[in-house]
Amino acid sequence: MKKFLLISTMILLSFGLSARGRGSQFARKMQFGVEWGYTQTYYKFHHYNIVSAEGYRINEDTDGFFFHPNGSLLANLGYDLTDRLNIAVYSGYLGLADNCRVFPISLRASIFPHNNMYDDGFFSYLEGGVGFRVPTLEKHEAAYFISAGEAYRIKLTPYCNLDFLLSLRLCFDRPMIPNPDGNGYVSRHNIRRNSARYHALSFSIALNF
Repeated sequence: MKKFLLISTMILLSFGLSARGRGSQFARKMQFGVEWGYTQTYYKFHHYNIVSAEGYRINEDTDGFFFHPNGSLLANLGYDLTDRLNIAVYSGYLGLADNCRVFPISLRASIFPHNNMYDDGFFSYLEGGVGFRVPTLEKHEAAYFISAGEAYRIKLTPYCNLDFLLSLRLCFDRPMIPNPDGNGYVSRHNIRRNSARYHALSFSIALNF
C-alpha cells in the first residue's frame, strides 16, 4: 500500500507539472499537490449501548482528555475558481484517532481573503470528508470528519507553492467496543448504539503545483 501511494503521488505530481506548464487555460487553473501531516488528538467522547453475551444491557458514556498522535499523507487535485478561491479533492492515508486509520476522500475550500493565491500570504480553509478504514480483523463503518484552519503560503516558483497549515479537526466514528465478558469485541448485532467524537489539532506541510 505504501508503494502504491508513493507511485500514485509521483504520477499525479508529474502530470500536474506538465498540465500547469503547457496546458490550456483550464489546465493552468488546476492545482496538484502532496501534503504531509501530524495530528494530535486531545479529547474523546464515546457513548455506547450494548447487550452483553450474558444478556444484560450496558449503557456507558466516557469523555475527557485523550492524547494520541497520528500521521497523514495526502494527494490533491484542485481547481482555482477565482484568484482567491480554490476547491480541491483530497485522498491518501489519514490517521484520525486511536485505532482509526482511514483512506479518506474529502473536499477542501481554500479562501485567500487578503491576497490572491499566487502570492505569499495567509489563507483560510474548510474541509469535510469520509474515511474508509484500513482493513482489520473486523469490518468497521466509515468515519466522518470536518476541519477548519489557517495556513501560510510561500511561493517558490511560478508553478510551485509551499504551504504550512494548522487546523482543528472533529471526527465522528463508531469504533469497536471491547467485549466486557471476555476477549475480542462486541458483535455488531449486540450493539444498540455506538458513537464517538474526537477533537484534534493538526499541523501539515504541503507542496502544490
